[in-house]
Amino acid sequence: MKMKTLRLVIMSIAGIAVFLMTLFGIFVEKLNDNQQQPYASITIDGVKNNYTVNEPIALSVVIQGYGSGCGDTKAVITRENDPHYKSLEWYSSTAQCASGIQLNNFKSNTLSLNTSINQTGNYILTVSFDDAITSRHTTTLWNFSVMPYVLTGMTIITKENTFGINATVYHSHKSYSCPPDVPCFNPLVYYLTISAKSRTFLLNYHICDGNSCVNEKDGYVLMLEGGGPIVRLPDLHWNDGDLVNIEIQLPLNGSLVFDKNSAYDPVHTPKIWVDLGESKIISEY
Repeated sequence: MKMKTLRLVIMSIAGIAVFLMTLFGIFVEKLNDNQQQPYASITIDGVKNNYTVNEPIALSVVIQGYGSGCGDTKAVITRENDPHYKSLEWYSSTAQCASGIQLNNFKSNTLSLNTSINQTGNYILTVSFDDAITSRHTTTLWNFSVMPYVLTGMTIITKENTFGINATVYHSHKSYSCPPDVPCFNPLVYYLTISAKSRTFLLNYHICDGNSCVNEKDGYVLMLEGGGPIVRLPDLHWNDGDLVNIEIQLPLNGSLVFDKNSAYDPVHTPKIWVDLGESKIISEY
């Protein structure tokens, strides 16, 4: 009888212990739930450290965390140390959420963007998320660079006109009297005027109207600084007012490489093509 009573007491104590442990586990779980603070993390998928000029920049923004999951996402691209750069901006806003919405773990792809940049430099992508219910604000930054487009190992092309180059194609209809025994062009037909704000050298040019093109050969060097030198162009039967695209080749960083004879070395001189865009052929009478 005593053994049976002792066994019942032990079983009762064990049952009470299990019950208390279960209650304690539920309490701890609820306590942890109550202590979990709202937060959000931002992941940028598809972004790179380096792009080339006009290369597509495609990426998506993923927001995840603990909260309502409702709010506004904003992405902005700015250029370092350039207050005059017009920032690129994108917005995404979720639907209105009820004020009493339950907080949960969430994950959503809130924003996608596809753009390109036509200027070299260092840029900052800033992405932010504002939770509409918890008023939590989260921001992340991504720094990247836009580089000139590499054509070959020694030649690159850019639309950034750092030397302040100006170039125009003229079609002359003037008649010129020529001194005796001196060959001359009459009329002068087509010519290119080109100038630069900073000292550099014109190594080549490429001028096209969409159907025909003209360019110089390697080894051509013309110093550019200040006023505009004149370059005689062949007659390609362009028309006054036609649009031509002008590209010019310069030594990279404005410096030439010379060989042992102190002559310009076109093979080992790093070069850059500058795309000056379209220009209208101007007539002269």
